[in-house]
Amino acid sequence: MSEARLKPVLPKVVSLPRTRRLAWASVCLEYAHQLVLAFWIGGLAAIALLVGPSLFSSIEQPQEAAWAGLELVLKTSFMGAGAGALLLLTTLLMHLLSLRSVKTTLIQTGFLLGMTFAAVTIYIAVAPPMEELLKNDAAMIFADPTSASATRFAQLHRLADLLVLAQIVLGASLLLLGVRRWYRYVQIGRPAA
Repeated sequence: MSEARLKPVLPKVVSLPRTRRLAWASVCLEYAHQLVLAFWIGGLAAIALLVGPSLFSSIEQPQEAAWAGLELVLKTSFMGAGAGALLLLTTLLMHLLSLRSVKTTLIQTGFLLGMTFAAVTIYIAVAPPMEELLKNDAAMIFADPTSASATRFAQLHRLADLLVLAQIVLGASLLLLGVRRWYRYVQIGRPAA
């Protein structure tokens, strides 16, 4: 006797509905925000930890090294003020697109205002007196470390260092808060027909 052969049944392939789709505008906005913030913090850290100390060890004349360091501080503070303005704008856009709660927006705005204020303070209130001291009393500053000019220059230099450190700490905290939000930018979409 012969056995009845069963026709092989192929499993039906059913495509599942697409229930989630990526919100590209939200991701691009968050990416731009995080990128500018990372460049700002990275630039400050590189200048504070690498470039500044290298200037004083590689340039023989301390006056020239001080001028070069002051020029770097001025440029990074100016760029920091611009980055702060851009980051405040992207924070507002994230709030308007309902990507952030009011509490999160206020915290983020406070951190950014602190960072921007520190950058502007260096540019407006700390660097110009340092520049004036270097123009008028550069020989006295580096020849006699106990002079009034040298003491004032050292105080301003410490204040600038503290303001740069404050920017780095606030920016790193803000970066940490932003990284936690990456997985949330998925919108519920309609099933594919």
